[in-house]
Amino acid sequence: MVIAHLSDPHLDGSPEALSRLIQVADHLRGLAIRPDVVIVSGDLTQSAGSLPAADQTVLAAQNLESLLAALSMNVPVFCCPGNTDDRVAFASRFGLSPSIPGPVHQVHRLGQLVFILLDVTVPGHGYGQVTDSILAWLARQLDASSGDERAVLVMHQPPTPLYHAAVDGLFLRNSEALEAIARHEQIVAVLCGHTHAALATTFAGKPLVIAPGIRSAGVLSQEIRGPGSLLTADDVPPGYAMHVLQENRFSNQFRTLAQPSR
Repeated sequence: MVIAHLSDPHLDGSPEALSRLIQVADHLRGLAIRPDVVIVSGDLTQSAGSLPAADQTVLAAQNLESLLAALSMNVPVFCCPGNTDDRVAFASRFGLSPSIPGPVHQVHRLGQLVFILLDVTVPGHGYGQVTDSILAWLARQLDASSGDERAVLVMHQPPTPLYHAAVDGLFLRNSEALEAIARHEQIVAVLCGHTHAALATTFAGKPLVIAPGIRSAGVLSQEIRGPGSLLTADDVPPGYAMHVLQENRFSNQFRTLAQPSR
């Protein structure tokens, strides 16, 4: 199974944001061997905070349509929400019917691989939160899986600190409770976004991989010179991660695209 892992396109209606996503999508369509599935791990859209809530939802819905049109390539595209996404627009577009403003979780099956997409966002905040209801829902999905299925867990905010003082406070809270469930033998990997930077570590003994940002690139902790320093750079080209699951081996590569000629 080959998984193209994208994250953080932050479509806001601007041509700049859309063009960076299209650059990644065009690259994937031009590959000699296309991925079996595309995962987008959150922050699909960027709300305009100055607009009334109803207008923000309309704008988010329009941007979701732009995202799915850009990623059209005859393979499944699975998306989980991030902290800048509008839950109402997200749930409506993907045919989900949660108890809004409750979380919008999803389960998708491709052969013997189960993609479990968790909504760990907290409306109005950059950090994520694992609640008892989320843990109970995840446990039910794993219990419902057959013994020969494997699962990939997808969420926006990473569940482990990356020792980046400027952003670790915006990661997943109560992740210790999630760690116990994530040790389940059927889970083979955890995929996240949020940092806008390509990162690989482990969580609950499983590979934890964070895709680079499409809209911008996260800067290193070592690059931050003090209060007011930018946490992202817009002059870095977009990128993505490509994962290959072969039996129980989960391998990863990161791809940064060339700057388009001007």
